[in-house]
Amino acid sequence: MTVQFYRAYNMNPTGNAVGFKDFPAHSDHDACLQALTYKEGGNWHAMELWTGTDQVECSELVDPGPHGRKIELPAK
Repeated sequence: MTVQFYRAYNMNPTGNAVGFKDFPAHSDHDACLQALTYKEGGNWHAMELWTGTDQVECSELVDPGPHGRKIELPAK
């Protein structure tokens, strides 16, 4: 299995990046899960996840339940 490198950007309420974390992951799904831990652990307002020049969509991880976790992406 190939490892890719990802960057999760910490986004402030105005949509500007104020920090980031680089990390390896085996898939976009795994990267989204890892990015969630950064967002929740660092109390990030919102985040963007990228691999190379491609933004990774993490909407498949949105849990509509009352105790679900969601990655908040800023409006484009």
